[in-house]
Amino acid sequence: MKTKSAQRAMAITRIEVLVILAVTSFLTVVLLVGLVALPEAFRKAPRVNCLNNLGVMGKSFQLWAFDHNGKMPMAVSLTNGGTLELVMSGQVSPHFRTLSNELLYPRALSCPADNERRSATNWGPDFDDSKISYCIGVDADETRPSMVLSGDRNVTQNGATLRGLISIGSNSAVGWSKALHTESGNILLADGSVHITDPTRLRDILVRNGVTNRLLFP
Repeated sequence: MKTKSAQRAMAITRIEVLVILAVTSFLTVVLLVGLVALPEAFRKAPRVNCLNNLGVMGKSFQLWAFDHNGKMPMAVSLTNGGTLELVMSGQVSPHFRTLSNELLYPRALSCPADNERRSATNWGPDFDDSKISYCIGVDADETRPSMVLSGDRNVTQNGATLRGLISIGSNSAVGWSKALHTESGNILLADGSVHITDPTRLRDILVRNGVTNRLLFP
């Protein structure tokens, strides 16, 4: 015959088991929800990192301009530390290289979603256009804050992939290829703001106020 103390001990044990089962069920649900959300999180991670890269670039350009009377490297002559004379060369890397003191490492110039390009290990011989995932707006400056300063390289014009120096005006049929962010992309404006854009939004930014944007593509 069971004593009252034994029955009480058995009752406590049952409560503990129920608590353990409840906690286990809760953790199982949390785990399942997490597993369902993981693919979406992994899908968004490259975009988040890309936006961060552009944000860092924007700060670096602004810091450089602060030391050069508000002008970007593309508007300052070589003799004064800029890259003005190199704009027509069609190369992107010299303009980003001027930011080496502000950016510190060239890793920020490679988009995580860009499977065709790996980041450079240094600013020396290893750094060239093939290690860059972003274009440069050569005419952007602080007096024209809504102009494009940089952005993903997979902009298209009339369906064609762009390379070198390209002028994009009000009659340009621009969009995004599928190369990086599935027919969408990220844009950095001269005021330092970063924007996720679909093709419609991209066209709105590039042809705003009828201004022609000259962009250098790697």
